[in-house]
Amino acid sequence: MSSEPAKTGTGKGTKHIVIGDSQTPFIANKSQKFDLLGSSGSEENLWKGGMGISWLIDALKSYPVNPDIATVAICIGTNGGINRDPSKSDIPGLVNLLKQKMPNARLVAIPGSWGWGGNSKVTQDMVTRFYDEFKKLGVEVTKNSIGETDNPHSGGLASYSQIGSELDSLVNASSE
Repeated sequence: MSSEPAKTGTGKGTKHIVIGDSQTPFIANKSQKFDLLGSSGSEENLWKGGMGISWLIDALKSYPVNPDIATVAICIGTNGGINRDPSKSDIPGLVNLLKQKMPNARLVAIPGSWGWGGNSKVTQDMVTRFYDEFKKLGVEVTKNSIGETDNPHSGGLASYSQIGSELDSLVNASSE
């Protein structure tokens, strides 16, 4: 018997979305398959600048159950998460709520950015440890992270294109 957690969702919906923080639109913009729920950051659109996991959980509480979502790319953790003990972030609560609200969705977490502002002392090891908590719950984690940068709000970061391509390839591989 495998000790690997069960992967999330069936991926049987038709929509692929990106949710999370201010980096979310940059990722959606570099993907051919993933979209935002709406162009303005809000609870309704499940993304907003400067927000973290607890905000996303609160936003999801009022989101209706949507079986049409095939894949959710989660861009969260940069704001008040990566540089803390991961057990202080309610990653299990976020994942459980996503499974309830988007029951067919495959969940994929995108490691955020560090090297700037309150994340200036974050290391790669801290990032890995934080996103390993998602893996323990069956969430896939992209190989590419937004990464160390002094400005994560530059749409020209190469990492956004790499993440967009990686997400698109996950969708292509699951539809074959």
